Amino acid sequence: MSENRIEQIYDMVTQLIKIVGNTTVAIEELREGQQRLEKRQENLEKNQENIIIAIEELREGQQRLEKRQENLEKNQENILVAIEELREGQQRLEKRQENLEKRQENLEKNQERFKLEIFEKLDTLDNAVNYLAHKSLEHDMKIFGQKPKKVLRD
Repeated sequence: MSENRIEQIYDMVTQLIKIVGNTTVAIEELREGQQRLEKRQENLEKNQENIIIAIEELREGQQRLEKRQENLEKNQENILVAIEELREGQQRLEKRQENLEKRQENLEKNQERFKLEIFEKLDTLDNAVNYLAHKSLEHDMKIFGQKPKKVLRD
């Protein structure tokens, strides 16, 4: 063999050694990258589990809010019935007022007090319903990743 040929072979072996070294480094980098990806995947799976748990908790909370709203609606119906009963009682009292001048002032005072109490209860109930509706909206917006908007309440 000629010296040129030996030198060419030597250069080729040197290049092959470099290629093998670079390949080894690249393989190691790929392994490290794969480990990082596997770790990321584990974290994503844990996050997914946490999200699933949070969604279930939110659903349970929503069900509780819906039950509360149903109760508030029933209470509102009861209050409306009570208002109607009070109105009927007021009519009976007005008929008696014609014969009972002395009791007239006391009955009117009681009537006003009952009205104020009922309106206060209606206001309280209305505020509670508005509050629940607002919280439910915020809750739904959080579930779907939307930013809650400021809602002006009366």
